[in-house]
Amino acid sequence: MTELPAAQTSAETLKEIKELVDEVYSLKLANDVAEKAYKDAKNKLSDIMEHAEVDKMAGDTCNASLALKTSVSCPKEDDKKLALFEYLAAKDCPEDVDILKNVLLDSPTLLRMLTINAKTFSSWHDKEVEAKAVEGDFEFKVPAVEPYDYYSVGLRKRSKK
Repeated sequence: MTELPAAQTSAETLKEIKELVDEVYSLKLANDVAEKAYKDAKNKLSDIMEHAEVDKMAGDTCNASLALKTSVSCPKEDDKKLALFEYLAAKDCPEDVDILKNVLLDSPTLLRMLTINAKTFSSWHDKEVEAKAVEGDFEFKVPAVEPYDYYSVGLRKRSKK
């Protein structure tokens, strides 16, 4: 981006910038409204399909499918979060678990601020549970983590025939 010295910025350029600022903000507001309407409609569709026990539906423009998914979240409570991070540390560097625990206990602010990206955590959790199942442990649970189920609606554009 080329910067012009303030003296070279014409009144016309400033007017164009002002108009674009207003246009971009207006589009952002419209996008926010559209995103909320989309989420609300998708949640309503999911609820209705779930209660009607319909897992697939063809619309005029797309096909909808309802899938049961499982997810996890990084615990919010300090004691559960500490237990999770101890478990993670023990997997990679068991000799340093006590050091990590002491650091986290000595820094409650750090412990409260630590989190894991939801998608990364969910993916890791699934692989961890699957690996334990392969070893024969079908009851394994990652310490301090509570999986939860939810329904998700997927939409696919219908192919033209």
